[in-house]
Amino acid sequence: MQNLYHILKDQGRTVTFISDRCKGLLEAVSKVFPDSPHGYCLHHLQQNVRSKYPNSVGGSWYRDRMVSLLNNCAYASTKEQFAEELKKFKKEGGKIARQFLKSLPDENWSNAYFPGKRYGEMCSNIAESFNSWVREERELPIYELVDGIRLKVMQMNSQRRLEADTWNTYLCPKKEKIVDTFIEVGRHWDAFRSSNYVFEVRENYSYMVDLRSYICSCHQWQILSFPCPHALAAILKNDDNPYDYIEDYFSVSDYKESYSHPIVPIPDVERVDDSAIDLVLKPPLTKKPPGRPKKKRIPSKGENPRTIKCGRCGSSGRHNRKTCTAKI
Repeated sequence: MQNLYHILKDQGRTVTFISDRCKGLLEAVSKVFPDSPHGYCLHHLQQNVRSKYPNSVGGSWYRDRMVSLLNNCAYASTKEQFAEELKKFKKEGGKIARQFLKSLPDENWSNAYFPGKRYGEMCSNIAESFNSWVREERELPIYELVDGIRLKVMQMNSQRRLEADTWNTYLCPKKEKIVDTFIEVGRHWDAFRSSNYVFEVRENYSYMVDLRSYICSCHQWQILSFPCPHALAAILKNDDNPYDYIEDYFSVSDYKESYSHPIVPIPDVERVDDSAIDLVLKPPLTKKPPGRPKKKRIPSKGENPRTIKCGRCGSSGRHNRKTCTAKI
């Protein structure tokens, strides 16, 4: 984390972290990045909730119900809506749900209270996708692992750079489509001016939009860091350009800039340096432990292994009827 801080400190921007509540990360982020908001991965929270309700407590349908109620709390865009959904979660979840929430500050997992910009990312999918992307390289020795990842990233950067050269829009294509869709959705809404930059937009309900502060009372603009349909209706009513209210991160120019610095190839990686002929690198003094190497991921905070109850002796532990050796 300290090395990452030295890389990012000169950029002068606030970085949002999303993690699975690993104890080391919780301590490191709060210590090294005290001003950075830290969001908890919703997928891992869902798994935590599932582990809290075994089959003996309602069955799988009940676990799915509790996960659905947790999602409603996390995605609630206003504090009032969050309080209402949280009340339902506690009521149906009982003591287990209330105990689970004690170690879960609202500002770390709910949209309504999150202090930073999450850009709609509720899970640590980016890290998980990268982890899956380099699955084969992970099994290699450290040198081949690093070089394999370098080759993959080099190819990916090149492909994305070539793809971006064919774009002729201001925003990246996916975001351009979203803007067109939002404008079409709010085309028939009424927008009433309150002051120079404040409007009341009426759909089925009325919403307050402040163009100067980039705020909408539906809170979607603040959550996604991208204008919602109400905001776009107010922007067009004000005869403004919608692109002036969209962050540069979504523009094609920033996308191209991100991939404008190619990773330089390394020729003759296997070449032997004449000066290092007499240098012999011996293997480390280690001994391979017995048994198969572990490949399963480390459980995140809140995940507890399911207790197995033996059908032969009736005791709880790590064995079942087939492996039971207890005297009956």
